[in-house]
Amino acid sequence: MSRRIVITGATGFIGRNLVAALLKKEFRLTLAVRDVGRARRVFPDHPAADLIPYASVMAGEGLAGAGAVVHLAGLAHAPSRTEEAAFQEANAIGALQLAEGIRRSKIPLLLHLSSIAAVTANSSDQVVDDTTEPRSVTAYGRSKLAAERHVAALAEEGVCVVSLRPPLVLGYDAGGNWGKLQRLAHSGVPLPFRTARNRRSIVSIDLLVTAIGAICAQEPKPIKSGNYCIADPFAISTADILTELRAGMGMAPRLFSCPEAMLHLAGRLTGRQQLVDGLMGDLVLDPSRFFSTFSIPDFPSLRASIRKSGELYRSFDGRLAQLIGSSS
Repeated sequence: MSRRIVITGATGFIGRNLVAALLKKEFRLTLAVRDVGRARRVFPDHPAADLIPYASVMAGEGLAGAGAVVHLAGLAHAPSRTEEAAFQEANAIGALQLAEGIRRSKIPLLLHLSSIAAVTANSSDQVVDDTTEPRSVTAYGRSKLAAERHVAALAEEGVCVVSLRPPLVLGYDAGGNWGKLQRLAHSGVPLPFRTARNRRSIVSIDLLVTAIGAICAQEPKPIKSGNYCIADPFAISTADILTELRAGMGMAPRLFSCPEAMLHLAGRLTGRQQLVDGLMGDLVLDPSRFFSTFSIPDFPSLRASIRKSGELYRSFDGRLAQLIGSSS
C-alpha cells in the first residue's frame, strides 16, 4: 500500500493504536506530533513513518502529495474557567486551519474524528443515529460540532470528508472514562451494579482502527462524505461490561444490587451525577448507515474485546500509567 497518510494526534490512545495497525498494512505515514522528542519514545524509528511538528501541519506543511489526512488531534479536557474558549480553539479552530491546508494541497480524503458528544448528552432515552438533531450539552461537544461543520465545507469542493462520531472507546491502554472503569474493575471491590440493565453503545479500539484503515484504503468518493455514528452493532449493560472486564482479569463479577435512586442521589450529593448517568443511563447508537456505506473487514465481538481489554490491563498493570503518560 503506497498511499501516504498524514495523522495528527498520533501519540494519543487512538493514534498509537491506529499507527500500529496501518504500518502492518504497509501504508506510508507522516505523524504530526506536538513534541517530536517525546514521540520518538513512543514510535521507534520505522522506515515508513516520519515525524513532523504538529504546528507545521497546521501551517499547511507536509501535506502535499498525501492521499489522506486522519485528524485525531484535539482537546478532551480543559480548566473549567476557560473550557469553552480552550475547546473552541483546539478543536473547532484547529479543524478550520487544517481544512485550509487540505484545500490548498488538494488532498482527496479527510477522516475527522469527532464524538457522539457533538449531538447528545452522556445518556439519552432515544436511539441516536445520523439524523439526530444536535443537542450538545458540553463545551467539548459544542466544539466538536463546530469542527464538523468547518471540515464539511471541503466536501463542496470535491474532498471526501468523513466525520466519525464514536461513543466511549474501549482498550486496555485507554485513559479517560474507560481507564477509570478498568481501574475500578481491577480494584476487586464489590460494586453496586448487579441490576444495572441499561443499554450502552461503545466501540472497541480494534473496530475503530479497522474502520479508519479500511476507509483510507478505499477510493475516496465525495458522495460518501458526512457525519457517521460508529459503534459496535450491539449495545451492552454496565453490569455486563464489568462482568466481562473482570472475567478478562481472571476475577469473579462481585456485583451486588442497589436501588438506582440511591446511586443517583449519591451522584448528586458528590457532584458526580454525570458519572452516574454514564453508568446507569442508556446511550444507544445506530451505526447502520456507517456499515452500509463503507466495507469494513471482520472485527472481534464486543464481549471478546472487553475481555481482551481486561486481560491486557491486568498483564500491563503498573506499566500502563507510564505508557499513557508518555504519549498524552
